[in-house]
Amino acid sequence: MPWFVRRPFQAVGRAVQLLIVQRHKYARAAGYDAEQYWHDRLGRHGRSLRGPGREARSEAENIADYAAAADGFRECCREEGLDLRGAAVLDIGCANGFYAGLCRDAGVRSYSGVDITDVLFPDLAGQFRRFRFLKRDVTSDRLEGVFDVVLMIDVVEHIVTEQQLDVAMENVRRVLTSGGVFVLGMPSGKRWARWLFHVHCWREADITRRLPGFTAGGSRPFRDGRIFAFRKHAPEGPT
Repeated sequence: MPWFVRRPFQAVGRAVQLLIVQRHKYARAAGYDAEQYWHDRLGRHGRSLRGPGREARSEAENIADYAAAADGFRECCREEGLDLRGAAVLDIGCANGFYAGLCRDAGVRSYSGVDITDVLFPDLAGQFRRFRFLKRDVTSDRLEGVFDVVLMIDVVEHIVTEQQLDVAMENVRRVLTSGGVFVLGMPSGKRWARWLFHVHCWREADITRRLPGFTAGGSRPFRDGRIFAFRKHAPEGPT
């Protein structure tokens, strides 16, 4: 039974918050104030999975959901032959550090987490002492470095304009090394149109046409959508 049927009064309150209160506070003509929105949301929940996850659900429900997500992520890596041991990883939208923990457990060589807000960085830096955390907006700032793997999981749906998506995908293309893999998790394309003020469910075609020179691997069910792996072609040698 869906949560909003089990908890109807909470569902009504949540709708009022999203459609009236938060829309008035954060929505802008060309999108929304993403930095302030995520600063407030992650700051409100701290390291809880309700921050990056489903805010209306309980922590126990989010823990179960993210446990399944971790299994899906590991399965994607296995099926794509992606060995994170010794890899340099960029995690776009690191939020509360959930995927930082998976990367640490997998034995990555280096990890850089970027997020639009640094509100949780002190806690993350204390837990992941060898990892770097940088405040960057992937839709406007130029990302630097060279990485074997780029993760963008549960992030792209919060990029709400075509221009922002262009910049984000250009960042991915630039920092990923030849032969590297871009792992993308996003909601199902069946609900591809923009809704609320901070969600736009893009289609797979919206991503692939912005990644020339990449080969798409198989997609798999992941949370309420799919997870994809795109491999960047190595440049052709001289003829």
